[in-house]
Amino acid sequence: MIDLQLQRLSFASPAYALSISLRHSILRAPLGLNFSLAELQLEHEQIHLGAWHIDELVGCLVLAPIDQYAVRMRQVAVREDFQQKGVGTALVRYSEEVAREHDVDTLTLHARKSAVPFYQKLGYQEDAEEFMEVGIPHIRMWLSL
Repeated sequence: MIDLQLQRLSFASPAYALSISLRHSILRAPLGLNFSLAELQLEHEQIHLGAWHIDELVGCLVLAPIDQYAVRMRQVAVREDFQQKGVGTALVRYSEEVAREHDVDTLTLHARKSAVPFYQKLGYQEDAEEFMEVGIPHIRMWLSL
């Protein structure tokens, strides 16, 4: 595995701006989607995490509170040249630690169907039938912390 620094990203910081750019290029642009200002303003209450290699942001994800005991992991993105190198796994495991620090006992997510095997390897369970989100098939998954 490559050397990574995992950290929280402050909302509206330069690092947060880099995460928006990374999420856009990996998750949104291929689907012809953009972030709206309203979507980004809602992220103020969410926890932003990043994976850095040397001085470059190579992965990120967002934890969105559902209630006092559950959060939803969303917008998991890893730069293409760093995929399959442990960055996604490190970020997900780090998000689980952060969630535990906030006394969360359940992490949920909407996995793109192509990513379901990745999350299954990390212990996440399927919770629902396939559904469409942003025009592509997803599966709701969860992990009890």
